Amino acid sequence: MLDVRADRRVRVQNFRVDERDAQCGTCHIVPTDTYDMDAEHPAYVNPLQPVHQVLNLAEFNQRAVEHPRVLEAVRHLREYQREKGTYADVPLHYTSEYGKLNPAEKLL
Repeated sequence: MLDVRADRRVRVQNFRVDERDAQCGTCHIVPTDTYDMDAEHPAYVNPLQPVHQVLNLAEFNQRAVEHPRVLEAVRHLREYQREKGTYADVPLHYTSEYGKLNPAEKLL
């Protein structure tokens, strides 16, 4: 589930992965549907087309932040670079999990 603050709006562009070569790290993604998301219209990531781009367009004339809500901790994501036709698996790190500070973290 993706959501934004009550007074904000972003545009979401979804993509379909047409080709992917894991050995070369190359891919070809194709834009599919586009929609605007705000507090009244939250969205979810379609598991059949999980590649998406969240855009804060200049015409919206505002700052915005995407707040992903996940039911379980995601350990990595796949980052696509459409212009280069490449992708990579990127490990994620959490400052806290389930309300508890990660032991490796140091608060300032």
